[in-house]
Amino acid sequence: MISEYQITNFKSFAGPATIPVRPVTLIFGPNSSGKSSLLQSVLMLKQTLDEAGEETPLLPKGSLVDLGNFREFVYRHDVAKNFSFKVNIPLRNSNEKDEILGSLVSFNTISPFPSRPMI
Repeated sequence: MISEYQITNFKSFAGPATIPVRPVTLIFGPNSSGKSSLLQSVLMLKQTLDEAGEETPLLPKGSLVDLGNFREFVYRHDVAKNFSFKVNIPLRNSNEKDEILGSLVSFNTISPFPSRPMI
């Protein structure tokens, strides 16, 4: 089970913004505080894992969410910034570790512009 989710430079999150995830996680706050953006980032990750091919590092437009292009979802529309997310999954034993590592797709930092190094 995921224990923590972190996003950086996504919509209203300059970040890194770390959100603890528990069996029951409530997302609440005032208008324009980033609740929808948080959910959209998770949906983008899911649709990327479910729909994208191996050559597509990130799928911002898909069946679950349409976030437009990189400029539209990166923090303050600054294409010089890199977007990243991190998911922490605590593992109980080595079999669980092997199973997860065997199926993981790694997304570290996404930048569509070749002038910035991909890390």
